[in-house]
Amino acid sequence: MHSKSCPTEVREKAKTDLVKKTLFWAAVREENNIPHGKTDEFVCQLYEILVHGSTNHDILAQVR
Repeated sequence: MHSKSCPTEVREKAKTDLVKKTLFWAAVREENNIPHGKTDEFVCQLYEILVHGSTNHDILAQVR
């Protein structure tokens, strides 16, 4: 992962900024009653990665 070579304070600032921008973006979509779709699923996964460090991809859990 490239972030390991980045100074901790820079990485944390970037992460905090991305979390805020992601939440703001989602809030604007909700306030404007934009129908939920694939974009919203992606944003939820992005948020999970930013906050928890990983996400669950349902497609990978399906039996093939």
